[in-house]
Amino acid sequence: MHFKHPEILYFLFLLLIPILVHLFQLRRFRKEYFTNVRFLQQLSVQTRKSSQLKKWLLLATRCLLLAAVVFAFAQPFFEAKEKNTSTNELFILLDNSYSMQAKGQKGELMRRAVEDLLAHTPEDQSFSLLTNTDDYWNTDIRSIRRDLQQLHYSALPFSLEAMMARVKAHHSPYKKDILVITDGHGITKRDLESIDKNANTYFIVPEAEQKKQCIGRQRLRHAGARQLLRD
Repeated sequence: MHFKHPEILYFLFLLLIPILVHLFQLRRFRKEYFTNVRFLQQLSVQTRKSSQLKKWLLLATRCLLLAAVVFAFAQPFFEAKEKNTSTNELFILLDNSYSMQAKGQKGELMRRAVEDLLAHTPEDQSFSLLTNTDDYWNTDIRSIRRDLQQLHYSALPFSLEAMMARVKAHHSPYKKDILVITDGHGITKRDLESIDKNANTYFIVPEAEQKKQCIGRQRLRHAGARQLLRD
């Protein structure tokens, strides 16, 4: 069993409250006998035992209810046994720096990447899109179509390490598929080391016409990154 918010389980310590309340309520009874009510002694003992049983049942009920509330907020779930039936969360990291303004065989690299996303992404596919300047969490292609078509180039350089940090900060109960679209310009060894080892990371590296080799692209190849598309 896994939990979407495991930190909430710390609230299980609240179970000590009803237990302490119950312990403080325990009192010793002092026996007082009267000649004309002696026949009530046996009835009094039976009533006292019944009262103690009710208190223990009430304590158990309170603890179970409180534990159920904590577990509900922690959102437990079971991973699918078959990988084919499990759902991975998709993250698309799109480089919109000025280097993506270079032209390939089918136009500007970033514009071509946007066209491919609009043309080949299923409309019912849920994903999160991150650019150098903007974040679109848990969206779909219909919701951000206009934003993608009007996406501007950014003076901020593409930082794979910073992008990966933003993805890791987004907590998710599902496994992550990360698709990185960049020309590889400025990719460093430190950037490659920041790749989440628990996620499936893929690279689309479009190539400019006048750019035969790129240091960043070579680093991606040596790191064993998989290229899904070449412009």
